[in-house]
Amino acid sequence: RKEASASGREAAMIRRLVAALPAEERRGVEPEPSHLFAPHTVPTAAAAHLRICTFNLLNDSLPWTGLHAVWGTRRVNALRCLLAIDADAYLLQELNANSVDFLRAMLGDEYALIDDRGGVAVMYRTAPRDGRSIHFAPAGKAFSRKLQAPFDHGKMQCTGFALNVPLEVYGCPGLRRLVLTTVHLITEDGHGQMISTNTRAPAYA
Repeated sequence: RKEASASGREAAMIRRLVAALPAEERRGVEPEPSHLFAPHTVPTAAAAHLRICTFNLLNDSLPWTGLHAVWGTRRVNALRCLLAIDADAYLLQELNANSVDFLRAMLGDEYALIDDRGGVAVMYRTAPRDGRSIHFAPAGKAFSRKLQAPFDHGKMQCTGFALNVPLEVYGCPGLRRLVLTTVHLITEDGHGQMISTNTRAPAYA
C-alpha cells in the first residue's frame, strides 16, 4: 500500500498532469490531480522481479457510447492504474492520438512508448529508479504485422495487429533479452459489423 504523501517523483508527475489537463473549470468529472498517488492495494513488485501488464485503453474515436468511453473523463484514472501497477513494461491496445500523446507527456521521463499507428503499443522502463532495478534498451527494430484469418467457413473474419519490440534486459538476473509483443484482435461478421472476441478468439487460437 502506498502512502498519499508525494515524493519528489510523485510531485513532479502531479505537476506534469496539471500542465497536461485543460483548465480546472473545463475538466468535467475527472479526479483531482492531487489524488494521482492516493493509497491503493496493488502489491509492490520486488526490485528484481519482472512485472509486465497488458492494458486496453479503449479507443474513444470509435462509435462507443456512454460517459465511460470518453478519454477526457478517464485519462487520470487510467494513469492512476498504470502508476499503481508500476510495471516494467506495458502491452497496450486501442490507443489513439489522444492517449499516445497523454502517456508520452506523463511518462516520457521513465518510459519509452513504441507504437505502430495501428492502435497497439509497447511501453517500457528505460532506466532504473529507487525500488525498481529492471529496465530495457532497444535490441533491434520493432516490427508489426496485420493479422487476418477466417472462421466458420469464411462467415466470420478475425483481424488485428501485433507489434513486436525486441529489448535488452537489465537488472533482472538470468534474463538478458526478450521480445515484447502486444496483440489486439477484432472479430467481424459477414457484414463488417464487430462482434465480441470473447466468444470467437478461442477459435482463432
